[in-house]
Amino acid sequence: IDEEGPVESDRTLEKRYIRSDGSLIWALVARAFIRDPDGEPICFLSQIQDITQRRETELLWQRSFANAPIGMALLDLKGSWTAVNDTLCGMLGYTREELLSMSFADVTYQEDQQQGFRALEDLASGLVDSVNVEKRYRHRDGHQVWMLIRATTVPGADGEPAYVLSQYEDVGDQRLVDSHLAHLALHDPLTGLANRALLADRLEHGLGQLARGLGVLAVVLADLDQLKPTNDRYGHAVGDQLLIAAAREIELAVRAGDTVARLG
Repeated sequence: IDEEGPVESDRTLEKRYIRSDGSLIWALVARAFIRDPDGEPICFLSQIQDITQRRETELLWQRSFANAPIGMALLDLKGSWTAVNDTLCGMLGYTREELLSMSFADVTYQEDQQQGFRALEDLASGLVDSVNVEKRYRHRDGHQVWMLIRATTVPGADGEPAYVLSQYEDVGDQRLVDSHLAHLALHDPLTGLANRALLADRLEHGLGQLARGLGVLAVVLADLDQLKPTNDRYGHAVGDQLLIAAAREIELAVRAGDTVARLG
């Protein structure tokens, strides 16, 4: 079905053939010249291998990679991208050509570099087959993108890791939700001070340090005067503002490592 063109030298090529039933197959054709005593080619010998299943598998992989709804990439064992899909390009704001000229370290926040390098080293050395890493990438326009990265090694012919296949999922919104829920669980929603649960945890930690002979632990209990009369006379909204103002003043009066909590 394909034009072979002039035969210039020994070569191997992939081409399609039409079967007797009209279906197509992909074939790997290896051709070698048969030469006369003077070295001139007089005919060639072809060896033909059916590679239809391999080509279909490759096509399935290529389309799955290209059209995946999550970011996907292939990296070499030094961390440079060798193939990226459109989704990853869109997540980071770079063109394919730009990403293929970079490594993951080029878009990773400095504070998150170490865990990325450590994960790549574990993969490249064969210590692990796959890793999950959550870290920040820098979008081309400068804002941070929290990524959940699932990476696995693909072995070469010798069975050793040859390159890394990574999947990328933007988890920034979920991290904000989780962080907000964690804050609500441990802080008073009105004043933002620690609540009873967080205070108990801090006290337990402080008592543990005392048991090791470290420092002095002081606990001060303060009552806000005239809160009930303020609520009764001016309403609870004004009483809330009084609580917020008192909390702010107390926080300004203590050291950075101290805990201010609201028990009420």
